[in-house]
Amino acid sequence: MDIVWRSLPNLAPLILTMPPDAWTAELRTNLTSLDNEVIVLSFVRPLVPADFVRMLLYCPRVKSFGGFENRLKDTIKKFNLAFSAVNALEAFRPASSLLPNVEYLEWDYFQYAFGECGLPAIHFLFGSRLRTVHLWPMGGPCNANNVYQTLQKLTAKSPALQHFSLSSYSKTAELCELMPALLSGLPQLVDFKADIQLNAAALL
Repeated sequence: MDIVWRSLPNLAPLILTMPPDAWTAELRTNLTSLDNEVIVLSFVRPLVPADFVRMLLYCPRVKSFGGFENRLKDTIKKFNLAFSAVNALEAFRPASSLLPNVEYLEWDYFQYAFGECGLPAIHFLFGSRLRTVHLWPMGGPCNANNVYQTLQKLTAKSPALQHFSLSSYSKTAELCELMPALLSGLPQLVDFKADIQLNAAALL
């Protein structure tokens, strides 16, 4: 069982463990997906603690989340999420982190449906054992404030992070100015990559 759940391409396998009356699946054309058609998962009612009972049996087993390699080797790669579904998980989750033992996390625009862009509230995936994070919130203009709030949560919940990369359309002056303070909250960081401009002092 640990081997089966060790690596997940997205949140779909966990959502599918929830009661079938809580979610729905819709077939859509998705130009950003590895397949021309994808199944988009969304919730049809507010979530309650009982909806998470089965999911919480598997969440602690997840060590690697997201990433191109996970999508290629997993048959569930055709599943994407509605943007609202991610935010619903954050709003109704019964624990601070749904993936308390995750060590590698990659979030990109392949995770959710075409036409829905930005960065949802994914900090419920962050945990104290997280060591590597790649964020690619592309697919459309991404709100700089959402990125900043997400990074604040990252430094608070995953202070032992060692590898971090960020690619975002939010190349705003505000985000560039705030980044040094965020990086200072990651004392064990050894590798940082971003497509925003930072001066040398910000990395010292």
